[in-house]
Order: sequence, then C-alpha cells, then structure tokens
Amino acid sequence: MDYSSIQFTHPNNIPLNAKICIYGTGKGGEESYKMLKQVRPDISIIAFGDSFKTGIIYGLPILSPKELSLQQDKLTLILVCSLYFLDIKNVLQENGVNNISFFAWSKFFDYIFLPEELKSAQSEITRICEMLDTDDDKKLFMDLCDARSLDSKLTNTVISTDGVPELKFKKEHNLTALYPEHTSCSYFDFVDLAQVEYAAQGGVCDGREAVFMVKQCKKLVNLFGFEPQGMEALSKENWNFLDQSPKFKLIAKGLWSNSVKKEFVKNGSASYVSPTGNLENVCEISLCSLSEEAGKLSLKKLDFLFCDIENAEVPMLNGALELIKSSRTQLAICFYHSKKQFLEIPLLLMEELENYVFKVGHYSPTSDESVFYAIPREKYSGHQIYS
Repeated sequence: MDYSSIQFTHPNNIPLNAKICIYGTGKGGEESYKMLKQVRPDISIIAFGDSFKTGIIYGLPILSPKELSLQQDKLTLILVCSLYFLDIKNVLQENGVNNISFFAWSKFFDYIFLPEELKSAQSEITRICEMLDTDDDKKLFMDLCDARSLDSKLTNTVISTDGVPELKFKKEHNLTALYPEHTSCSYFDFVDLAQVEYAAQGGVCDGREAVFMVKQCKKLVNLFGFEPQGMEALSKENWNFLDQSPKFKLIAKGLWSNSVKKEFVKNGSASYVSPTGNLENVCEISLCSLSEEAGKLSLKKLDFLFCDIENAEVPMLNGALELIKSSRTQLAICFYHSKKQFLEIPLLLMEELENYVFKVGHYSPTSDESVFYAIPREKYSGHQIYS
C-alpha cells in the first residue's frame, strides 16, 4: 500500500480560528479533541466524523461521510485522527470530501507531553538528570525528552512502511554519532557480562538477545526467558539454537507484580497485556512475580535482568525488587512505551536502589527503543564492547 500521500498536520499549522471536524471517535479522536482544546483554544471543533458510528460525543454530532460532504463548505478542514488514514481518505473522497488533513496524535497521545504536562514534569526531569552518571547520559535523556514534546526541535513525524506514524530524529541530530557509547549494543552497552552467571529476560520475542547472551556470556549458568507466547514468539533459527542449549530455559509466562491471569493482545513484537480485553487477537496468559518465581526455580541470585515488555515494566519491577535488591542485579529496562513510564521507571529505580550507577541508551533512529541502565557501583566496568 502506498502511504506517500499522507502528510501530517502539526497542531500549530492548523489555520487560526479554523472550524474543524475530528474524523475518528476512538481513543485517538477523543485525545485529539482534548489536546486541541488545550493547545489551540482558538479552533472551533464543530463535529466528529465516523464511517460507522452515529450519535453524540462531547456534545457534538457524529457525521457520516455523506453528511460531511453536505457540510464541508462550512469547515476549514476535516482532521483524520485514526490510524486507518488511507481507508478513511478513500471513503471521504468517494463522497466528494477533499479538505482532508491527517493528524498523528491518534498514535502518540499516550507518548507525547503536552506543554502543561511538560511544565509539571520539570522537577521530575531535573531529579532524574541530577542522578544520571555522565554529561552524555544527561544530554541524551534531555534529547529523548525533547522528542516527546509537542514542539520537538529534534524530530520529524514520518510515515513508516506499514503506514504508522513515527517520530524520527532529524539527520542533523544523529544520536549514533553524538553518543556512540550509548547507541551501539542494545541492553548490553554498560552491562559487564563477565560477571553474569544467572540472568532473566522479560519478553524473549524472536530470541535474538537470548542467543547473544548464550554466545557472549562465558560464565552463564542459566538464562531464564519469560515469554507468554512461548516458543511461538521465537524465530525458527533462534529457537533451534536455544533449544539445544542447556543454559537457556524458556518459561511461558509474562512478568508482572504478582501471579495472575490477564488478557493479552498478540501483535508480534508489540504484543501487550490488555487493560480491557475488548480487542482482536486476544488470548489469556499467565503472569508471575519474578521474586516469587525465583523460589520455584531455586534461583538464589539474579546477576542480570533485561526487559522489553510493552509498558508492563513498572509492575514487573515492583514484583522483582526484592530479588534485585538481595542480588545487586544489573538492569537494562526499556522505558519508552509511554510518557508515564519514561519518568516512572528512572524515578522508581533511583529511589529504591542504593549505590547504583544510572545510565541511558537508545537504539533506534526513531524515539523508540530507549533503555534505562541501573548497574551496582561495585559491578560497573564502564562501556562494554561485544563482538
């Protein structure tokens, strides 16, 4: 599918005193409405649009494509706030509606700080920066903060090959060139694997990192891979390798704050625990606390824990802190999935862990794939280079 026709509109570029219709009545449409009310009070939102729903939302009528075609002369533009951009564009144009604009907020409403939110978070951002290890850690963290602001100076909104908007760092602000030691080897840049005998991974996904661990970690006794989808998530090649290794143990559970069953949305590497379950591709999975599970595995210590579990990192850490503290565990935890966890994970670890070194890594040209490192000071050996 050709997504080249999608050009995203920044809230600042909507004409002054515009009269608009927000097309999309899902979460993205609702959050776009709230955001525009805050940052563009001059705009008049006079209706919502939807291909299937009718009725009233926020006191405004929900118009069908046909109804919009009759009223489009009264509108400055129709702002499409749904990830089904092209489908909606085609439906609207079939009904003679052409003053269409695309809004990426439906993807980023849980990700980007609004101006008031960023202002309120300044004390937390300052506290995190003060406890980070080096100037480069602090600068990289502030670059990632900028990428999450509505008025980012460092990123552009681009369309990915699958039609999903992404925040991509500008070419003139290449993080790999600016911070080479913080962008070279995801999860492992500041982890001394020579000191690791027992490790755990939350979210094994296709198994690449697990294979890396088994090959690189010379003293490794066991790597416990927690993956709620079991071997189904792994690539055939990686599973064949790991299945032959006595060091790797696949555990078909997800990590959480306690032992419980929850609804799980299966979506490849972006699979996640659903708060509602009212979605497609949902199944029930088992979740467990790492501290509790360690007892079942007769695991007396944990030398290294690394996780990318799609916004479940905070409950996972709450269920693992007892084991982490007693083991003085090296940590590499993804913290990019939402603006809430972007601050909550560093603050949680900085508050709970004593005499640790805190660092930041980033492993994508987009604003995703950020890793927060927490390394016991007595185990910290600086930047590591792995072949």
